[in-house]
Parts: sequence; C-alpha cells; structure tokens
Amino acid sequence: MSHTETVDVMRINERYGLNFVGVGLIADASRQIDPIQKETLGSIGYFLATIRQFRELDPFNVRIERDGDLVHDGAVSFLYIGNGAYLGTVPTKLPTQSFNDGLVDVVHSSAIGFPMIRQLLAQQLGLEQSSDEWVHLQMSHLTVRLDEPQLIDVDGEHFTTDELNIDVLPNELAFLVPTH
Repeated sequence: MSHTETVDVMRINERYGLNFVGVGLIADASRQIDPIQKETLGSIGYFLATIRQFRELDPFNVRIERDGDLVHDGAVSFLYIGNGAYLGTVPTKLPTQSFNDGLVDVVHSSAIGFPMIRQLLAQQLGLEQSSDEWVHLQMSHLTVRLDEPQLIDVDGEHFTTDELNIDVLPNELAFLVPTH
C-alpha cells in the first residue's frame, strides 16, 4: 500500500533544490570530504571534514532580507537554508523542520573555533541551542547578499555567486510513499 505526499521545492536563483543550501563552512566541508570516507563513515565523515575546515575558516559578510526587510547584516561562519531533515548524511534535528510547511529553516552562526564546535555538538545532541551567536529563523522568501562571491552548495552541487534569491514553492512535487 502507498499514499501520495507533497513536498516543497526551493528555487535558488535559476536552480532548484529539495534539501539544503549551504554557504561558508557547510559548502567548504562538503567539497572537501573524501568520497571513500563519506561512503564508509557516513555522517562521521562529514563531521571530520567540518573539523578539518575549522583551520581554514574565514567568516564572511552576509546581508539577509525577508520580503525586503533586513534580518541580518554582518559576519557569519556559515549559513544553512534547509527544507529537508538532513545536511549531507547528518540529521539537522531542527524542531521546525518540515518538507511541506511552505517555509525554509535559516540558520547562521558567527561563532568560530570551540564555540562553533560546542554549538554544532549541542545541535546534534538535541540540546538547547540559544545563543547570541546562533540564529534560527523561518521564511518562505529570502535574499542573501554576500560581500564577495562564495562557494554555494545546493544539495551537493556547487557553484559560486554573491547573491541568492530563494523562494519556497509549496507542495510543488508529489511522491508516492509506502504506507507502513
């Protein structure tokens, strides 16, 4: 037996994604992960690649607007825009995560070094994540302006740009899902 479930799609400039958009640490780590390590270690491989990237981490300036209103203007170490439940093979464990609510989760952090490791571990363990360095918002449309072109990761595909216009297309795709 099966039933149909619809999912939102993210339109990112002229591209489309189902799961996530990553900038900064996220994009750099996914580009650097060893394919053999990814296959054999799964989510631990992503975590190790992230730890390796800390040595080369350079915060970048980002301006985030929601429907023309400024919601952030400053330096961050990473930016995650997610529609799905996973970042690579790592579960996001965001309590608001949904494939079909018409919204994306937008998470960014200005933390570097140990404070970032602490925040990432707390997030993975489902612990309290509130801090001035860790921001989590939800929205259906956003514009991201970067001071200079950055590597962007959309569901594992990479490109470089200095501006992202992201719209959520609600219930855009239908999937046939087995009923348990």
